Amino acid sequence: MQNELSNAALRVVLRKRDQLSLQQRNIEDEIALCDKKIQKILNGGEDDLALKIESIIEGCNDVCLRSITQERTCQQLDDQCLPQNFKRKRFSEAVFSMQNPCQELDSVCNENNWILPTYCVFSSDGGFRAGVTVRGVDFECSSGGDMRSNLREARELAAAQMLAKLRTMTSSTQ
Repeated sequence: MQNELSNAALRVVLRKRDQLSLQQRNIEDEIALCDKKIQKILNGGEDDLALKIESIIEGCNDVCLRSITQERTCQQLDDQCLPQNFKRKRFSEAVFSMQNPCQELDSVCNENNWILPTYCVFSSDGGFRAGVTVRGVDFECSSGGDMRSNLREARELAAAQMLAKLRTMTSSTQ
């Protein structure tokens, strides 16, 4: 009886993990496509106009699918996140602020018009480890954290270590 229960529980958790892995793969694919579009728009080119129009139409379609409340929230976020003069900053021009490590790293990336950090969290020896990667115009930087007992702590440690690494890099370039 105990063995059957364990097998059933294991099948359920493995199925859920497989579904989440597929979702993550799809999300990562979408992020990569967005990154490519961002680079094309920033660099300009022959199909620049078509890409801009396609992106705006896609954004309008997304907004139409949201409820009115969500639309207001997203509009407020759009107004806060996208500066009028959208230009990615070089690493030496980076601006840092103080928050919890993940929020601070997100803020640094937003402030400098870098791509938001990507995290990789995995189970290891009964705990969790996380790695984080930040990409800007002229750099890509990765950092990993030590073992932690929960996902949030692992992700925050990786973010804190990345912030320290970026600060060190900033001080050495100035």
